[in-house]
Amino acid sequence: MSKKIVGSLTLVSTLMVGMVMMVGMVTPALAASGDTPHPSVRSQTNLIPESISEILAAHNRYRSAVGVRALQWSNNLAISAQRWANHLAAIHQLVHSGPGENLWMGTKGAYTDTQRVNAWGAEKRYFLPHRKFPNVSTTGRWQDVGHYTQIIWWNTTSVGCGRASDNRFDYFVCQYRPVGNVIGQYPLGHP
Repeated sequence: MSKKIVGSLTLVSTLMVGMVMMVGMVTPALAASGDTPHPSVRSQTNLIPESISEILAAHNRYRSAVGVRALQWSNNLAISAQRWANHLAAIHQLVHSGPGENLWMGTKGAYTDTQRVNAWGAEKRYFLPHRKFPNVSTTGRWQDVGHYTQIIWWNTTSVGCGRASDNRFDYFVCQYRPVGNVIGQYPLGHP
């Protein structure tokens, strides 16, 4: 699937690899959302603390490797991501809810949270670090690195994720703030 909405510059691309499907998105510059993790908000997700730690560790390994600060968990983003994961499981497909989001779908019960994040991180092999987005891929297609660049985006500070299942597949959604993949910016904040 490929989609382009002229005016908002929303581009969506789907990549199918074996029994794993991922969708990427790019957006024009947006103002920071101001969403900060709040410890008093109880996460309404099916993620236990160990899963949250695993997801953060997987994301932060990629960020540490390029010298950007670690992400913090956002309960608000996790609640939103869980709602969207539930929706995706109900409609049996990957569709973005908006910018600043990575989506993953794979065979039910076959993957860990680390493997899901690593599926996005594997796009690193095509990443050109000293270019402005969307010209950041050795393949010439930003879609081949868009999940990875969202993970390492220089000014992204928060992530929250959710997962849901249908009869055949697991759906994994991570949402990020401030959003990455901003046209005209460097993924690492500098050339």
